[in-house]
Amino acid sequence: MLGGEERGESSVTIHREQETDRTSELRKKGFEGRRLGPVQMTTDTAVRVTRMVIEEQYTLNTIPYVDFPELKFNEHESTQMPFRYVKGPDGKPIMPDGMVDLIKKDADKSIDDLF
Repeated sequence: MLGGEERGESSVTIHREQETDRTSELRKKGFEGRRLGPVQMTTDTAVRVTRMVIEEQYTLNTIPYVDFPELKFNEHESTQMPFRYVKGPDGKPIMPDGMVDLIKKDADKSIDDLF
């Protein structure tokens, strides 16, 4: 597990997507891996969590998270995200600027848009 004692060490953080092992390329080159917990995070969330642990000295179990949040667009439409996010002061998941709009725009596509 990643810990604050690693502050100052030169390291690289890459996280895996579901069912892939992108970090294997770095392990082959001698880099060590760090586990951020059992729930898959988006890359931006994993970077945020790493920064919070290394720079702000949080422990992984003291960071407030929201798992698999539901983004409601209106009374009839919502999307459940399959990831863990850091919880913001408003209780909502912290996402990159424009991400919710991008997800909503993607949800507005019809099946014909896929071909």
